[in-house]
Amino acid sequence: MANMRLRPWVCGLFLVGGMLTHPYPVVSLDPPSVPCHNPERCFAELLIELDQLDSGSPHSEKAEEVFHQLATAYGQTVWASRARLRYGHALRTVNPLQAIPLLQSAFSDFPALDDYLHFWLFQAYVNADLWQEATKVVQGFTDGHHESPVRVDVLYEGGAIFSQVGDCPMARSVLSQALKVGPQHSKAARAVFQIGICAGQARQQEEMIKRFRELWWQFPLAPESLQAGEWLTQEGGQLFVPTLGERYQRGMSFYNEGLLRKAIKEFQQVVAVSQKYPQFFHAQYKLAMALIRLKDYDQAEQALKLLISSPSSRQYEAWVWLGRTYLRQGKGEALENLVKTLPVDLLTGDQQAQLYTFYGIWLDDHDRWPEAVQAHEKAGQVALTLSKEVEALWKVGWIQYQREQFPEAINTFRKIIQKTTNPHSTSFMHAMSRALYWLARSEEHLGHMPVALQYFQEIINGYPLTYYGQLAQARMGSTGGESHSWTVLPSTDSQRNGISAQLQHDVQYQRLIALQAVQLPHEALQELEQIYASYGKDPEMFPQIVHLAGSLGAYDIGIRLAIRHFGQALRTGELPPTSPAWPGAFPMGYQTIIQSVVPQHVDPFLVAGLIREESLYSAQVVSPVGAIGLMQLMPATAKNVAQQLHLSDSTYDSDRLYQPQQNIQVGTHYLGQLLNEFEGNVIYAVAAYNAGPQAVQRWMVKNGHRPADE
Repeated sequence: MANMRLRPWVCGLFLVGGMLTHPYPVVSLDPPSVPCHNPERCFAELLIELDQLDSGSPHSEKAEEVFHQLATAYGQTVWASRARLRYGHALRTVNPLQAIPLLQSAFSDFPALDDYLHFWLFQAYVNADLWQEATKVVQGFTDGHHESPVRVDVLYEGGAIFSQVGDCPMARSVLSQALKVGPQHSKAARAVFQIGICAGQARQQEEMIKRFRELWWQFPLAPESLQAGEWLTQEGGQLFVPTLGERYQRGMSFYNEGLLRKAIKEFQQVVAVSQKYPQFFHAQYKLAMALIRLKDYDQAEQALKLLISSPSSRQYEAWVWLGRTYLRQGKGEALENLVKTLPVDLLTGDQQAQLYTFYGIWLDDHDRWPEAVQAHEKAGQVALTLSKEVEALWKVGWIQYQREQFPEAINTFRKIIQKTTNPHSTSFMHAMSRALYWLARSEEHLGHMPVALQYFQEIINGYPLTYYGQLAQARMGSTGGESHSWTVLPSTDSQRNGISAQLQHDVQYQRLIALQAVQLPHEALQELEQIYASYGKDPEMFPQIVHLAGSLGAYDIGIRLAIRHFGQALRTGELPPTSPAWPGAFPMGYQTIIQSVVPQHVDPFLVAGLIREESLYSAQVVSPVGAIGLMQLMPATAKNVAQQLHLSDSTYDSDRLYQPQQNIQVGTHYLGQLLNEFEGNVIYAVAAYNAGPQAVQRWMVKNGHRPADE
């Protein structure tokens, strides 16, 4: 970087040099206004003040005062070491010259955080205009730190710095490396743009055009994509005409981002040209999928009809989707014609079974039960897999039960039980418990109470913690059977699991512990994800990972691992109360928040169960339809409830739903409203929470005379 133009930061460098000889900022000799008697409490107070700096506040006198107290009175303690790192981390953007010596002093105290400290120092150098020091850090990451989660950030930010100071060869090299390491990074579009600009400056116009075209289709939402498109149109030397391949890829980028209408426009331009184009049928299929997701079934139907008569490999899937589209539009005659003309030599048995199932559902909805039974029986006959066969039998048995053909239903449910006697998957376990339950209910209707109670007890013994196990327990109580005695498990939140030597020597674990110590949960969570990827398959590591996940509030990791390693045992109740699977599968996270905001008539544990089912305790999750956060709230619903609670004005910011406190407060009150609307019926209220109150009301109009379990 000999050609780098030095900026007037040299005098600042002298200041940094002076600070390096004195690792702590100079403090006043006057006694502090509030003595710091407890270093741990002082550190906690410092963190509160640093939140203001992390939120963009330019300065906090209280933070500076608390830090000086801690550094002066307890300079040799672990709390002072943590404070130096944490204060330096907070100052790296607002006061980088003060941050630099603090971060440099942390290398000896936190050797496991070597890569993080270099990254934060790099950011401080950049903010202090110390370009040479910043570029040295970047060069260290181009050659090393290959397993570090911050490497990709350093490469992207470092490449931008090289570009900023005019060193295009280095910028292109570093940014190209960044794109290989993290192609979906938030700064990827900017990197492609900068590489293109550098190519133009090097008079490599073909490379520039290539990069700008790539930017146009790969990152259509990025501002740089618009700039690239304008350049290609105005200054590229020729009219910018995207190829069909580029339009298809741009459509896929929109599709994957959920921008379906924009995707449709791109796909339509592809399929309007020629079927000879290699991606024509793929575009046609994605066009149909986008239209279906937007519930534009008429247009989707036309796209699917073209596919089923095409030589495309997508034609087999198109048959199934066309049947599903007919069902959603209520086109029974079209469904009937479809199943009569099935190309049985082309479609798999399961694909044929799905189409017969759709037809059977339509017949059942129109009270044509004998024909519906025949359609579902046909689905079971042609099904290739046992799961599809069992599902077809279930639909037959359920129609028979609803039509009060209890002897026939009993025979069907027994067939299901015979086929799932040794359930080797969660779905078969569910099929078995469901068939047993409705077999027992059928026997009840026939007055065979001893037999029914025997089946109920079998479900309770074999599947106590499943949905049907709980229903069976309720039926046993209502029919005079012996009530099951439940044991309340002791709290497992405080359990501490020993960390194995293998994990203790793992650098990812060491980084996680150090990051936790200095209260940087976001970075610690990155390390936890790495540990999960490395050790998640090992059941011996399960208790340790669950404990680490719980300490960071990453309860979804514990749930996923518990299901992976103990799914069947959890449902059958085979695990002892002390098993670590319980706190992993059923975390008690957010109970403090739930207890503080839940309405009196709402069970806090019902809320916990709802959070588990809706989001797996992941506060940042967003569903395909836009439901947000722990309790999966739709923004419009949340806005109405928040206004009722005086938590918001007319301009409600849906981003607040990512905050556990706000999400749970709004969600529990909405659940309370549904419980009031459905007169305390938990089943109706939970169903309304999931599918909407209108759907439950429609069901009640048609089936309100039936028991709640039906």
